[in-house]
Amino acid sequence: MPKLTSPPAPPTVSSQPTPTLVPNHKGTLNADIWSTIVEEDYAKVLSTIHWDALFPKGAIPTQLLDIGCGTGTFPHMLRPQLPPDTPIFYDYMDPAHYCLSMCQQVLHPPYQARRAFHTPIEEASLLTSTTRYDIIWALQSLYGLTPRTLSKAIGTINNALNPHRGTVIIMLAKHDAFIPQIYERYTRLYSPQKTRHYLTAEPVLAGLSTQAMPAIVREIDCIHTISIRDEYRLEQYLQQCIMDSQPPDGWRHHPQMRDFIDSFRHVDVYRFPNPTWVILGSPSQSGLAGRRRLLTYLEPVSTQIAA
Repeated sequence: MPKLTSPPAPPTVSSQPTPTLVPNHKGTLNADIWSTIVEEDYAKVLSTIHWDALFPKGAIPTQLLDIGCGTGTFPHMLRPQLPPDTPIFYDYMDPAHYCLSMCQQVLHPPYQARRAFHTPIEEASLLTSTTRYDIIWALQSLYGLTPRTLSKAIGTINNALNPHRGTVIIMLAKHDAFIPQIYERYTRLYSPQKTRHYLTAEPVLAGLSTQAMPAIVREIDCIHTISIRDEYRLEQYLQQCIMDSQPPDGWRHHPQMRDFIDSFRHVDVYRFPNPTWVILGSPSQSGLAGRRRLLTYLEPVSTQIAA
């Protein structure tokens, strides 16, 4: 059963972007390095969606759920584009208490921090009995789902959306992106007992279609560039990709890993391509009207797909 926690008392406000990981110490990952990379990707999402259509000025208050909120980098970046006088009642969900606490710190008006759910989405079906959300977003937070829990999570999202104006926004890497590729290679070599794979965008889109949820997709090119001379930044980035802050010594020098990583070297930099899908979906009962509404949020382009 999901655990509902009260938002912590407001802390001192910081004007700096909030990092997306815990502060660096032995056995963990450097917050600032990954935060910089994530912010570059989120900036592309910000330029892709018509936020003034999703959050029209003078509209009724918006009910919003953030799935896998992390430390609130995305709402922090989006805030300057939002109408300041239209309240956004913000519920946020994460399996980490630290992330819930940090996310709450950046939820300043028009956000109104409301409920913090200490749970992953696959265990949050009870949410559907409390609120119908106008907007649900899950940005780079569904990759840990299995095929079984994916179906359950999509069902939860579908039921939690407002049937008339609900919209879900999902951001996730494609199968051929660098991050899922290196994660799968590393897992096969060093953690073959693991049964979890890196869920990519394609099964999510198929899952929405299976539940008759109209969806459109915009593909964005996320390329992570790191100098060959910045060994520390490279190691930190790769450890985040493989989700292991303490990999075996010399793991990068295994022939399969070394050859794969070096294939992305271009003279004096590494360029790691991570093509990503931004998926917009509406409730299954919205039908053709829901699809038409989605198109007002995301204009068709050559890389757009209708599900």
